[in-house]
Amino acid sequence: MDAFLARSTDLQKYPEWLMKQPNKQAEREIHIYLVTRTPQSVSIMRSHEDWLAHIADVGTFDTLAYFLAQNNVIDEKALATLR
Repeated sequence: MDAFLARSTDLQKYPEWLMKQPNKQAEREIHIYLVTRTPQSVSIMRSHEDWLAHIADVGTFDTLAYFLAQNNVIDEKALATLR
């Protein structure tokens, strides 16, 4: 919901200063999922779990997390929280 509201242009409903608060930044979490199918219409999806699945293999998950960190997609602090 935060990501959706952050794209809002209505600063009365979701002011920019709120997203820049340090405690708001601390709420952010990184999740790595496996895409099981391409969603055809977001309106018929109940949640992200309709088309994403957790990566069960620990080695695969660690490899993807390391790759994302090495390519500056996530930082070392985020990588540490995934372990």
